[in-house]
Amino acid sequence: MLDDTVGPTPRGEEDVAIPLPALRTPISEIVAARDAAIAEVDRAAGLLEDAYATSQAAVAFAQKAHMGNRFYVGMHDKTPSYTALFNDRFDRAAAVEAFRRRVDADTWTRLVEVTGIERLMDREERERFREELAGDVPAVTEANLQATFDRLTGEAELIYLRGLARVFAKLDRRFRSHDDRFKFGTRIILTRLFDDHGWFNYHGPRDDLADVDRALEVLSGGTGLGATLIDRIEEARAGSFGARQQTYEHARLRMRGFKNGNAHLWIKDAYVKLLNKALAKYYGEVLADAAPRGDDAESWARRSNLPVRDLAFYPTPEAAATEMLARAGSCDGLRVLEPSAGTGALVAPLLAKGARVDAIEIHPDRVRRLEAMQATAPTDALTVTQANFLDRPPIAIYNLVVMNPPFAGTHYMDHVRHGWEFVKPGGMLLAILPASAEVNETPKHLMFQRWIEAEQAYYGSYDCGWRDLPMESFAASGTRIATVTLKMRKPT
Repeated sequence: MLDDTVGPTPRGEEDVAIPLPALRTPISEIVAARDAAIAEVDRAAGLLEDAYATSQAAVAFAQKAHMGNRFYVGMHDKTPSYTALFNDRFDRAAAVEAFRRRVDADTWTRLVEVTGIERLMDREERERFREELAGDVPAVTEANLQATFDRLTGEAELIYLRGLARVFAKLDRRFRSHDDRFKFGTRIILTRLFDDHGWFNYHGPRDDLADVDRALEVLSGGTGLGATLIDRIEEARAGSFGARQQTYEHARLRMRGFKNGNAHLWIKDAYVKLLNKALAKYYGEVLADAAPRGDDAESWARRSNLPVRDLAFYPTPEAAATEMLARAGSCDGLRVLEPSAGTGALVAPLLAKGARVDAIEIHPDRVRRLEAMQATAPTDALTVTQANFLDRPPIAIYNLVVMNPPFAGTHYMDHVRHGWEFVKPGGMLLAILPASAEVNETPKHLMFQRWIEAEQAYYGSYDCGWRDLPMESFAASGTRIATVTLKMRKPT
């Protein structure tokens, strides 16, 4: 049993909010100093512009004096002191703009640092921030500063939780599940954390370990700047050389390094609970499916005033639809079934790709949206049926079945299994599913995963199986749940 008594006391499980310091210097002072700097540089650039024009005039006078005769022994005109007098390519506006970008990039960097936002960012978030400042830097004005400061402080918890999810999902796919499946005692494997000489492999596994330790410290109420497990490891390995096996203990983590360079990491019990709580808060809850088998149109009409979340309806955002349908390749002329068509987020791009689509939808309001789409589609390109797909008898006539079934519970398993029965030999099924479909280890999940493996045994891993969608792919639809696409191909 690992010792959980050392180190800062973890926060209560109900609290994952991130406190931030206030901006000490008034925004007006920051902007005034920035404006004064740019004004001074603009004045200096104007003087340089005049000076370079004057030096060119001097050349004209010199021409009258020597009339083009040259002295070739000395190199007087090659010295830095001489060449500094002339710059016929000087562009005052470009020079001031370059200075402006430098000052504004530095000021934005200061803002992120002094507000404490920087310590909430993981490595990828920090790199993205630097890339943005390396390009077109927004001007530091009172309006921009206030808006950015308000946004960063207002989104501090989201920035931290997103980084937390990214860090742990990268290390172990089980963290992509939102249902508290990661338990105390489960190890995380860090591959090639150490090189053959026993030192850290930098810019990779070491940064991942640093992100884990920093994230857990912030989660536990620390500053993110305290002593880390990396500090302990470097102290323990100081003065020694070569591959070795060694165990390292820290307040939040325990790690065992091996001679092959790998390391096994255990998060201590109290912090596992905090971590799972924070990840659940980021990914959010998924409501139970509100479209039970056998519901008819009349009962749906009586419930049509229910909010979207109550119906477990999360329309597919355009980017997610594009990424999933790219796995289908050309759809021109294919007969396609969309069994949970919603408002047509997948139907529209399928029609654009030349497919003939049969759309099934249970909710009458969304059916009317699909029928409006049908009225403008090419003749016979789209059929719309109001029904519960799970009640439809299967008939294997489709080249492609495309679906974004309800994420709730494990209802999506029924949709995928039933949809598979509609795929003709040689055809495909594409589905957007919660990441838990791939990584959870309950008996029902394992049975579902083994069924997929068995059905795909003929093709193996060739272009089939699971593929991650980007983080927050469904944020526009009201959930941050981690999502994947599943591709299955039926043997001919």
